Amino acid sequence: MKRIFEKLLLTVLVLAVTGACLLAFAACGEKGTSAPYTPATFDETRIYELDPGNTNLMGNETARLALALFLDKEETYFKFETDGTVHGQFKTIPLNVNSLFDTLGKYMSNLSKDNLVAQLKNTDIAETLNENVEPMFPGFIARFIEGDVEGAMKLVQDSVGLNIVGLDFSDEKLKNAVLKMGEQYKKTNGKSMRLPADIFDIIPEEFSLVLTADWQYNLVSLTGNDGTIHDAVYIGGEPAHSALTQPFAIFSRYAEDNGSETMYLRIEVANIDLALKLKETK
Repeated sequence: MKRIFEKLLLTVLVLAVTGACLLAFAACGEKGTSAPYTPATFDETRIYELDPGNTNLMGNETARLALALFLDKEETYFKFETDGTVHGQFKTIPLNVNSLFDTLGKYMSNLSKDNLVAQLKNTDIAETLNENVEPMFPGFIARFIEGDVEGAMKLVQDSVGLNIVGLDFSDEKLKNAVLKMGEQYKKTNGKSMRLPADIFDIIPEEFSLVLTADWQYNLVSLTGNDGTIHDAVYIGGEPAHSALTQPFAIFSRYAEDNGSETMYLRIEVANIDLALKLKETK
């Protein structure tokens, strides 16, 4: 349960963690040695909606169930524009902490607020922060342990174009809780940072979260070892639009017989597969 919770905690940041690979890939190119590169784009605006039934989140059924139950399907989408930009958005329905557990409890009898609180008391995120978050976003921990959650999250936004709306990072209760976690981290020389047992008292009783991502994309055709041609969409910043560098994420595109289209985004670092279906074109 401990490891599962740590992975769920990082689900919100998982696109950011993957996106940080862009920095490493960008360094592989030799600047000034290539001609200007024009990416291939859709000739119409295309909107894709999430397909929870075919989405995998670290092989965890609870997380996949939560997507289906608590995401606002109309406000969760990827919108590809003709200018080469893509806006991704994941928005929850208005949530109430107590009703959230009541709803999940109908599907999982062993899941309750009390049970999860008991597990939280033994959940340590130091290793996760040290090995996963900090290498991707240098300086994150230094800001976080001083209670500057907003500054830590801004590193993520500035690095990979991700933003979280709906949480007040300047809230005093949140700041005090994070400071206590930071004190423990300092005292143990970075070896321990346990989540507060009263975490659900810190979270607003009613809330809605929005995770947004703003990137650039490029349409490509890839040839497999057997000679089969596969359509794909490269996701990344300007470096991904250069023949000398690589994208940090790739959508595989599959045309359906009925004229629709499905795309899959594989995030290897977190064992996540996002399935998207074409909803409309403009």
